Amino acid sequence: MQANNYLSLKRLGLLMKADLMINFRLIVICTISVACGVFLYSLGFSRHLNVNFAVNNFHPGLFFMVLFIGGIWISSNAFKDLHDEKRSYFFLSLPCTSLEKLLSRLLLTGIGYAGVLALGFFLVSALVNVLEFAVYQEQFQLFNPFAKDVLTVITNYLFCHAIVVLGSAYFKRHVLMKIFLALCVLGAIISIITTLVLSLFGELHFALNNIENSAGFFCAKTIITILLAFCCWMITYFRICEAEL
Repeated sequence: MQANNYLSLKRLGLLMKADLMINFRLIVICTISVACGVFLYSLGFSRHLNVNFAVNNFHPGLFFMVLFIGGIWISSNAFKDLHDEKRSYFFLSLPCTSLEKLLSRLLLTGIGYAGVLALGFFLVSALVNVLEFAVYQEQFQLFNPFAKDVLTVITNYLFCHAIVVLGSAYFKRHVLMKIFLALCVLGAIISIITTLVLSLFGELHFALNNIENSAGFFCAKTIITILLAFCCWMITYFRICEAEL
């Protein structure tokens, strides 16, 4: 079977374009609202709180908040088409593969959203910087989308995004609440098992404390995180395939 039967970049691009056009009005309204909010907050931040922008940069904290709040909300609606009778027929009958449907929503609500938001914060911070200098002769640090803390938070968001997208594919209503409850149950089960294992093997607990800050532990944690995100993507893919049957 030819590879383009599974994935065609042209079809994927057209599908992403169609998704953007369908939600174009909502995207424009949200974009303008966030941009205006960040712009006005930036202008008034130093005036009301007497912050020295030369040594302080509030933008990362605000970026993290908008990234997670907006991103989680968008991700929770990524596959709401699957749960609506009319919209599901249109979505499932699109002339593209299940993989392309998955990648379109993952890219748009995941790295696409984070990337556009980071670029927007940089542009708004640059504009406010110009105005601050013109009016008050003050300058502050520009938002750096490639800063280590920014990239770390985007990575954490993408992991959370994988979980929320999985929930959006399976849960029809109250997606975030059901995801939260499912994670609480899973966390409780893991905590019980971990407690039992450590109580039976006391030396293991001592060994884990010694390697917790090691480079190997960090690499293992990173690999496990990537594998968990990949598992969420795969389960979501199988859910789409199941809906198409």
